[in-house]
Amino acid sequence: MIAVDLDSDGDLDLVLANEQSNEILTLYQVQSRGFAGIAIPVEAGPASVIAGDIDADGDVDLVTANSGSGDLTILVQDEAGGFAPAAYGPIAAGETPVSVVAADFDDDGDLDLAYADATASEVNVLYQAQDGTFLPDPLGPLMPHAGTTPSSLVAADVDLDGRVDIAASAQTVNGSVSLFRQAFPGFFIRSSSFPLAPGFSSFVKAADLDRDNDLDFLTQRGVFLQDDLGNFWPSGQGIFFFTNCMELADLDNDGDLDLVDPGLRVFHQEPQGVFLQPPFGTPTVSGSGGSVVVADLDGDGTLDLASAGFNDLTIVFQGVSTRYPLPLETVTCSGTSAGGITMDADSDGLSDLICTGFGGLAARYQVAPRRFSDVQVIAESGSGVWSWVAEDLDSNGLVDVAYSVGDDRTLFVAFQESPRVFIPSKQGALTSGCEVSAAADLDDDGDLDLVCVDSNSGDLFVLVQDASRSFATSEQGPIAFDDAPSTVVAADLDGDGDTDLVAAPLFSYTSDTTALTVLLQQDAQLVHSPQGEVRAGLLTWDILASDIDGDGDIDLVSAGLGIEVFVQTSPGRFEPSPQDCDSRGLILSHITAADLDGDGDVDLAALDRTLDPRGLVFRQETRGQFVIEFETSVPASLSPSGPITATDVDGDGDTDIMITGVLLWGGG
Repeated sequence: MIAVDLDSDGDLDLVLANEQSNEILTLYQVQSRGFAGIAIPVEAGPASVIAGDIDADGDVDLVTANSGSGDLTILVQDEAGGFAPAAYGPIAAGETPVSVVAADFDDDGDLDLAYADATASEVNVLYQAQDGTFLPDPLGPLMPHAGTTPSSLVAADVDLDGRVDIAASAQTVNGSVSLFRQAFPGFFIRSSSFPLAPGFSSFVKAADLDRDNDLDFLTQRGVFLQDDLGNFWPSGQGIFFFTNCMELADLDNDGDLDLVDPGLRVFHQEPQGVFLQPPFGTPTVSGSGGSVVVADLDGDGTLDLASAGFNDLTIVFQGVSTRYPLPLETVTCSGTSAGGITMDADSDGLSDLICTGFGGLAARYQVAPRRFSDVQVIAESGSGVWSWVAEDLDSNGLVDVAYSVGDDRTLFVAFQESPRVFIPSKQGALTSGCEVSAAADLDDDGDLDLVCVDSNSGDLFVLVQDASRSFATSEQGPIAFDDAPSTVVAADLDGDGDTDLVAAPLFSYTSDTTALTVLLQQDAQLVHSPQGEVRAGLLTWDILASDIDGDGDIDLVSAGLGIEVFVQTSPGRFEPSPQDCDSRGLILSHITAADLDGDGDVDLAALDRTLDPRGLVFRQETRGQFVIEFETSVPASLSPSGPITATDVDGDGDTDIMITGVLLWGGG
């Protein structure tokens, strides 16, 4: 797959080679981010496609290497923008041409071709004659390293002498890269062949990877850096597993080149010539086949991605941002994680993951940027963790956990005494038959208390913490609800300096809408807002408290059947926002807020469960109005649930969005 402006309209189009259908698919960008396809038949098994002005008439032509029929097809573009095979027909190209490149090899001003023949294990150069036909190199084929099968070609001025050279990677067990330097126009010498790690290498790229002003090589088996004498040496890069091609681009705006593969996994270059494996592991696009393109497809000044698999095409457009959003990646505490939150648990400046799975409550600590430790079990539970919160309960600078486990919903607390060392509370079991929903200072004594919901009655009650890190039921006693709250959020809702609560059920047994109940703290007591209940939709899966409209007070957002925003019109009083949130028809289970695009207002991120799970980023376009800016699929096998968090996971200075260890948005 390649990106090129086929119709000279100023935006990029896409061209894909389909070996199964013996076609080239041209996808024209007929409107910004909208493509329309035209299939062009070619010979059998097009394995590679390139673009260039072959006939020197000022427009783009296409060339395919057809591995099934042993030839090259030249598709010339006519004045009307259509493509048709050149009048001289297919060009014989050995037995199995698998890669083709175009360059002016003989310095006569027109484009010539070179192709790799996998069966004959050779590279052949075809020179363009004055009549536009192509003639084989009279000196014969270029022979790669003995016993190797060329699989990919790159044409570039490797030695900076002003003439184009050719490099071929080998798809054999004992792989190598063979470099053919052009000594003078039309005359190539195989100057070096350097071995790769044992195994296949299906691609080779040439670029200045270490920023020393000469070209280096990227292959599937590693990176080879060119020294001042023109020799190539391994950089120390490991093998790139599970991919058959990669593209280079500066994805994180740090001045050096990074990698992306067809799975849309990003490999950041740190240090020079060494690319870090994706920190969390799971690609956005399944499978290792296909190809990938990195280009500014929509002309907005930022890089976008296109990944062509065996049966589909995925295009990811980047919003206006200063950093490329990493694709979806995951880190789990067990084979399946049922809920997780990202936070700096051990106070070392790096975000960690605390999550639940079948083994109980666990943590994975980020020991270096994008590097996570093995799983540390905080609390084992054979019957699962029903609910939990992670906060610094005892104000020692380290995150503690409160969790409800077992069939009887017994509540325990584990304090982090020192970094990554958790000890059970001396109090033992605090109570049973409850879910823990939030931690907040509700009695104004400077430490955090626990907000719980009775599993049987649905009443809300508070366990206040005393100076000895023990908890007891508050003197206020339980607060009754018509429908048991499934979500409770703590925030200073009325701006008076203390912490209030808002609670809502998932759905109502007594009404056709759910109610957001606002409880304001007055004299260490929780009282209902004078407004009464705030009516929301049929489902309320999650609640968010944040200053959405930028007026300095807290607003409310409910996620369920779409997004509903309730702006605060006076202290403790909330009214539905008149603005649309571009979320009708969606089933959203978790939501968070952060300034994701750096424009000074709050954006939203949510998990959509309408069909297959996917992460959505809603950009605040105008005050209170949100539009979907970015989306990415989430592996259903992970069953992501639990809080969605906005934090700088990888320590690069921008905000990331994670849920249960799934990276939905990697900065921007």
